[in-house]
Amino acid sequence: MPGTGPKPQRLPVLHEVGAPYERKKSGSRRCTKPVDSGQQRLEELGYHQELKRKFNKWTSCCSGFALMSFLLALVGSLPTAWQYGGPVVAVWGFVIVSAFSFLIALSLAELASCYPLAGGPYFWCLELTDNDAKYTMFAFGTGYLNVLGQAANLGCSAYLTADCINFIVRMTNGHQFSPLEILLTYAILLLVFGCIASMPTKFLMFYTSFAGVFLLFGGTLLIIIMLALAPAYRSAAWVFGAFRSSDAEAVGISSWGYIWVLGIVSNCFSFIGLESPAQFAEETKRADKNVAYGLITSTILEAVMGLAFVLSFLFCLPVDEAVLQRGMDDSHFVQTIFTSIVETRLGNPAIGVGLVGIILVAVFNSTVLAVAVNARMLWSFSREGGIFLYRVWAAVDRRLGIPLNATWAMTALAFLIGLPLLHSEETFFALASISSVGLNLSYVAPIVLRLMKGKDLTPGTFSMGWAQPWVNAGAVAFILFSVVGFCLPAVTPVLASNFNWTPVMIGIVAVGVPFVWYLPKVGARNWYHGKAHLMPDTSIRGGGRYQNGEANYGRPTIPLTELIAEVMSKQEGAHTWTKNGSRLGGAIDAKAILDRHKSYPESLRTMHLAERQV
Repeated sequence: MPGTGPKPQRLPVLHEVGAPYERKKSGSRRCTKPVDSGQQRLEELGYHQELKRKFNKWTSCCSGFALMSFLLALVGSLPTAWQYGGPVVAVWGFVIVSAFSFLIALSLAELASCYPLAGGPYFWCLELTDNDAKYTMFAFGTGYLNVLGQAANLGCSAYLTADCINFIVRMTNGHQFSPLEILLTYAILLLVFGCIASMPTKFLMFYTSFAGVFLLFGGTLLIIIMLALAPAYRSAAWVFGAFRSSDAEAVGISSWGYIWVLGIVSNCFSFIGLESPAQFAEETKRADKNVAYGLITSTILEAVMGLAFVLSFLFCLPVDEAVLQRGMDDSHFVQTIFTSIVETRLGNPAIGVGLVGIILVAVFNSTVLAVAVNARMLWSFSREGGIFLYRVWAAVDRRLGIPLNATWAMTALAFLIGLPLLHSEETFFALASISSVGLNLSYVAPIVLRLMKGKDLTPGTFSMGWAQPWVNAGAVAFILFSVVGFCLPAVTPVLASNFNWTPVMIGIVAVGVPFVWYLPKVGARNWYHGKAHLMPDTSIRGGGRYQNGEANYGRPTIPLTELIAEVMSKQEGAHTWTKNGSRLGGAIDAKAILDRHKSYPESLRTMHLAERQV
């Protein structure tokens, strides 16, 4: 009878790492869906698929474009470019930075195509050195530079969101936020950012696409409105050739070359976080191809839309110097000019304030993505045991399929970083400089290693071919130029109130990483071993740390709730293991954890059993 009897059971599917298809164990001709090429490469490099692959080519592009967000970046950088050089520096400085940022994007895209894993520059360093113990310290330092740079960027983005709300409230009812109110707004926003970034990958995919589309059309709308409502236009000669030095001279900078350098590097803020698609690599379908596409296209979009906004803004700039000075004094240069243009033409400032809401939403979306990207970087770094409490931050929530612990860790860190922002505006620019320098320096290491690798590197689906040495050399040269520019004092004489802390940060990292690495007994070289394979060696190829021909596996990850249970537990007898192999308390039963991995080579099982018993 139909519908009676036991239901037919699906035969198990066998999949060998590196195989292009998953075939049924039986002799059936029908094949299942082809294995994702990004997952295949992930397994070849020795890692299980822990996150869910939902991002596609368009989402990968949107993740970089929406996070860099030309509206957010130019709100922060245009006042600096205006102060140091005026229109000519704002326009040509942006063009120069865009061109070299495109070279950086090409360099990173080639590496992301070859090694499509979360962690980006940090992981590329490990692979390009074959995880050689002599060079692991450089990957360790690169990881911390990237985490530090991303955390600083998150703090700045969250602060700009709170400051934009402050501007809208003040223009609406005249109330100026006190420092305490800004701090409260900042804290509430971080909670909202963390909650949105804690959503499942599929939701984050839709949100990322929305953020990219909103930025594209919202930015275009603002450009059209400015051009349509401007009461008068500046001349092309003024926009492309006018040099202003009066504002720079007012703060003690009189050298034209010095002013040019400071003005040019301020445009680097527009491309902070361009490696974002690479951090979503393990959640992107066909990551070996789509991540490279996302890196390149998002950088092009940022350059084109950013330049269009800069040009339209300068052409529509009011002639009245009092309005310009009010915007500079108010620390809301772009918003003040925009609302002034709308009010002059329509006679109603409320419309201009409402349109500033487009900037607010774009800044908000960028900050949400910054939280998500930061979490992926921390998760990837923790997966290799590179940070304190790494088992906690490397845990993946089984229901949501995201690194939930790492998400809230970066949210909390952003709150701590944001506290100095309430002290002065100089602190904001210092953090923005630290963000740009930290991220750019983290790009230098893998690009230099790629140059050294030369033709020995087997490229992925995207390769620069003969242009590789020239593109990489140009990218490294510009990064070093920007680092020097960010280290220069922007005000003279140098006082405690205007001190540039960027070179101090570089010095701390340059001294701190070797110090932490070589500390006797507790130094990082004793507990950090670079790449930690999560799959049997017989199924992988590529670099890795080996012991007696087998991989040196790291400890299992443990969710934050289970870590708390472990600390609170007073049991001293035989302990219990969770499904993911994490310990809840008591003595270690090595055989219990090893029996869960039937695919481990026998020599590895014996070695681990001996290590656990010791």
